[in-house]
Amino acid sequence: MSIIVKFFVAPDDTSAGLALRTGPGRAFESGNFDPEEAVVEWECLLPGGSAKELVEAGEPRIVAGQDNDGCLVFAISPPMTTAL
Repeated sequence: MSIIVKFFVAPDDTSAGLALRTGPGRAFESGNFDPEEAVVEWECLLPGGSAKELVEAGEPRIVAGQDNDGCLVFAISPPMTTAL
């Protein structure tokens, strides 16, 4: 199964959630991996920490999602934003 992942920066959660309907516009694309697992791994590797700490902190936070097609918009944590 191929998954297309689009990474983008939005000024706030509301704007990020709108990407489900309109698309994020200009974005880098990649594929063939589970986005949620990738975000968790990046959150552990870049700013440091563990998966358990992320779960306890409620990260990665889901900003918007659609049940019909499985699309999700995640917000990365402030430490991850700083690391990037």
